[in-house]
Amino acid sequence: MSLNSKFLAGAKKYFTTEQIYDLLSYAVLLLAILLPYIIITAFPKFFHTSDVDEFWRWSKSWNVNWRNIYVDCTRCNYPFIGTLASAGVMGLSGNDTLKHTITPFRYYLATIDTLNLIILYWILRKFQVKKAALWVGIVGLSPSSWIGTSIWGQIDGIGLTLILLTVMLFILFNLAEKPDLLRYYLFIFIAGLLISLSILSKQLIIFSLISVGFMIFANIFLYARKVKEFLASLLLLLFSIAAPIVLIDLNLHLKPPFISHLQYIWVTGGKQSDMVTSFGLNIWEFFVNNGFVSSHDAINIGLNPNYSITLVPYNTGIILFLLSIMAFSVYFLKYLSTRYRQGLKFFDREIILGFLFHLALVNLSFNLFLTGVHERYLFYFYPVMILTWLGLENCSALFKRKMLYVLFAGAIAYGSILCFYLTGAFKSFGTFAKVPFQVLTLFNLGLFVYLIILFAKYFKPRVV
Repeated sequence: MSLNSKFLAGAKKYFTTEQIYDLLSYAVLLLAILLPYIIITAFPKFFHTSDVDEFWRWSKSWNVNWRNIYVDCTRCNYPFIGTLASAGVMGLSGNDTLKHTITPFRYYLATIDTLNLIILYWILRKFQVKKAALWVGIVGLSPSSWIGTSIWGQIDGIGLTLILLTVMLFILFNLAEKPDLLRYYLFIFIAGLLISLSILSKQLIIFSLISVGFMIFANIFLYARKVKEFLASLLLLLFSIAAPIVLIDLNLHLKPPFISHLQYIWVTGGKQSDMVTSFGLNIWEFFVNNGFVSSHDAINIGLNPNYSITLVPYNTGIILFLLSIMAFSVYFLKYLSTRYRQGLKFFDREIILGFLFHLALVNLSFNLFLTGVHERYLFYFYPVMILTWLGLENCSALFKRKMLYVLFAGAIAYGSILCFYLTGAFKSFGTFAKVPFQVLTLFNLGLFVYLIILFAKYFKPRVV
């Protein structure tokens, strides 16, 4: 008898088989929670020095006077909440040297990763996904979940927290008891606050707000059938989005002629899209020898020996991105209009998952088509897409388990490439350094086409 069989036989004296597998599932989840802390402790020097050093420099200005952060710190280019979550936290640590600040800061980021796994577990339970703890544990163990946040030393995990909290809010409002008007307006107010916090966190999350905005407007339209209720909902939403931004701006000192720190950041911030790519995962890296060249320069793409076309990556990328999201947005809108005509007033599980599918596609499409993308910009895609797949798996035979394993393989490959980049090992590959990125880009492009087709098949207008 094998050791595994002996263990199960012994355990069955005290637990049922189902209880044993539940305990193992929670053990996997616990390991996923502990893993970032273990890595940070075991490898204290394994992080992205440039990003962490930059936050440390920002924290010096923050400690002098946070109100002057966008006057004294010319390199600060995150919105206020993002600056608070990075430089502010470093400054509040009380440590005088960067050496003693890094590890506590990364433990704080690992705590954000833990929070995300807990929220993800809650969401999967609400979507009635079997073995939710096991799946969340596997997501948490995938390198794509921790390498770009707590291990890297970046705050994108906070953006994922805000996205998952928004999903929680939509579940609580739509899938719980049918609320009265007061609870509805409370839902609108909190949704607006979460959108505002997202805007104030980091620029990367702006793309996800395309889907979140679509989601909240659709929910308002379904519920508020009267014109007065609809207008009141929009006004309350706009107020709850604008109020935190205005309150923060009123307490900040800004250089003239800027009236908002967001305006200052967007006008003076880094022009990342002006280069083709920086070890990102977009299609344009196949057509240039050096990804750091200007994205505004035309490139010739030879279709055959006698014919080629000339494209400007910057402009063409924007067009391809907009066309792609318009295509699946219009298609989903037709599906929603059918549900509306059937008398739907609240989102059901399928609609919430449809919007998560939409959000994942938006994140994948901008990585593929827009210029200036960086290696970590795919961070939101895999956890959101895996969450969506697990939720829809029991809804249709279209969502096969084998494809879920493909998604996990992509997540592991993506995280492994980030590890490869973070170690600096890619530099020794010379001209072949971008090959892993190009292979993953081809994988993501094929995945994007497949997911678009699947999205169109499942969310076609139909009677539910």
